[in-house]
Amino acid sequence: MAGERVLVFDTRQVNRDFFLYQVLRPAGYVPIIADSWDAALRQALDSPPDLMILPLTADGQLPADLIRKVLQRSPETAVLVMTPQWSEQLAVQCRELGTQVTGHLSFPLNVAASIAAIERGLSKVRIQREVRRLTAPLAAANQETQNRVRELQVLIAVIRSVTSLMDLQQVLVRVVEAAVYLTGAEEGSLLLVDEESGELYMRAAKNFDQEFAKTFRLPAQDSLAGRCVRSGEPVMVSQRGRQKIKTAYLVQSILYVPITVRSTTIGALGVDNRISTRAFTPWHTRVLQALADSAAVSIENAKLYEALQAKVRTLEVAYARAVEADKTKTMALEGTVSALYARLDALRTVLTTAGGDSGRGQAMREVRSEIDGLADILKGLLPVPAHTGRTDPLKTP
Repeated sequence: MAGERVLVFDTRQVNRDFFLYQVLRPAGYVPIIADSWDAALRQALDSPPDLMILPLTADGQLPADLIRKVLQRSPETAVLVMTPQWSEQLAVQCRELGTQVTGHLSFPLNVAASIAAIERGLSKVRIQREVRRLTAPLAAANQETQNRVRELQVLIAVIRSVTSLMDLQQVLVRVVEAAVYLTGAEEGSLLLVDEESGELYMRAAKNFDQEFAKTFRLPAQDSLAGRCVRSGEPVMVSQRGRQKIKTAYLVQSILYVPITVRSTTIGALGVDNRISTRAFTPWHTRVLQALADSAAVSIENAKLYEALQAKVRTLEVAYARAVEADKTKTMALEGTVSALYARLDALRTVLTTAGGDSGRGQAMREVRSEIDGLADILKGLLPVPAHTGRTDPLKTP
């Protein structure tokens, strides 16, 4: 194939001229000629050729060190060896150096044999490059898939941990940290709408100055985050020059996704790059939205939990007041019953000691029977109050 680069090194001018004028140029190859080992190594490392033609060393060995250095730099470069006589020892050395040593040229050199050997070596290089060209997209896709799997594993782990936490601030911080990690962003923030002012304030942040985060406020009308909150849709800006988030704060690229609770957008989760020009992608949008949805669930759960806690506290106060009121009523009832027992006791004493004719005695007995009935009713309401020296003041002695 015309244009392929072939490096030839030989200390003999006649051999260099042979390859230059009779083989390489006529066949359309680009010749690279070196007249020393150092020059050959330097040229091969600076601009790796498609094929090298090298002689044996002064002691009749393969130039193994040079070949290894070049192949380390350019693994697809093919190698041909010029030798007065091929031997099994040289064949073993070639096998040890690897399959890129594709053959040898024997002296005396021959144009047709040289071109055939060069073509065999270059055909191997062409096949390797074609295989690499065809498999590169597959390898890239496979690597991308592996990256996505790892990111999804991290995302699932974060969502699980977020849903298990009750501390809302800890949840939001973890969501922002995961957003920065999964998108490769430099900074991350979680903004919520202030219900009183309508502004967006920073509830959680990653890699922001603490004082800056505390005072961070954005109007919902004329800001990228505000656009995200108003529309309920992601907002992504990349590769358009530096964008202004707020006064004196510029970024290269930025991505916001909405945080929505029961059809109401209450804030935005965002990531940005202040220095790097790396753009965000639709995949980053999907990952960020999943994190924002988990944050929304946690915020809603926290609100429900806080409302439940408030209700519990209200019920505890009401119960305490009811118990206290019941105690007061019980004490009042006990006092009333005690007073009734005392009056009944005094009345029975009077009736017991009273004398008279038989008719009056019968009436007294009926009155006493009614008193006993009333005493039984009272004892059904409350235990008999304790009286000094008597277990039951109404019991007939």
